[in-house]
Amino acid sequence: MIEILLLLIMGFAVGVIGYLLGLGGGALIVPVLVLVFGYPIHEAIASSLVAIIAGSIMVASVNLRKEIINIRYAVTLELVTVFGAIIGSFISVSIPEKPLSLVFAFVMVVTAVFMWKKSQPSEALEQEEGSGALDSFYYDESRGVHVNYCVKRIAPTLGVSGAAGLISGMLGVGGGIFKVPAMNIVSCIPIRVATATSNFMIGFTAAAGCIAYFRAGYVNPLVAGSMVVGVLFGSRYATRKLTKVTDKKVKLIFILFLLFVALQMFIKGLQ
Repeated sequence: MIEILLLLIMGFAVGVIGYLLGLGGGALIVPVLVLVFGYPIHEAIASSLVAIIAGSIMVASVNLRKEIINIRYAVTLELVTVFGAIIGSFISVSIPEKPLSLVFAFVMVVTAVFMWKKSQPSEALEQEEGSGALDSFYYDESRGVHVNYCVKRIAPTLGVSGAAGLISGMLGVGGGIFKVPAMNIVSCIPIRVATATSNFMIGFTAAAGCIAYFRAGYVNPLVAGSMVVGVLFGSRYATRKLTKVTDKKVKLIFILFLLFVALQMFIKGLQ
């Protein structure tokens, strides 16, 4: 009973993280299930993917209704991400995991620094109504205004998305930790739109990854089901109570999460 309660709480946290940061929460779920609960790594990853799908569907349904997600840009990036993930899954079998984890930790720290110094609030990204195919607008509930924005420098962001997919396939972590900063810093998309678009994309990525685990019988119904219930409650809470969280707070939480993942990978590389 206590274990189910803890799984529900973790699922709730993942639901909130998914809404605020556009991340699946796999970097939180997998190590906790393995190190704290003692589940096999494959069961942990499978349960994580199922929880990510549930959270993505719940949050994306709200964000689509509010027209925050840039669907055209999401589809463009996701095609490259999936391709990178396929390549990464093949590369991972031939590269030692320890040095790879240390390099990943270093990249995460660098990304956090860039996010802190270079990311821009939505006020600085407001534009006159754009004419580009990917340009769009959204309603900023924290300020009560409509924001038009123009999508810039698409090619570099596509490159980052491919690399995010590659790393995701190699280490089993979500690509959103790279794509959200790239969309905000490189393509000048407001961070609220970047996180919402990332959350929309990770559902497709997780669904594709789930196929192999379902076929192999790694999905634990009790673990996955408990976390899905927690994720649904967490997503519901976040979409109702956290809609007015400012861009500055989202950026700070995102940076702290990046550093958390970096520390986790650093420890993993030293073990």
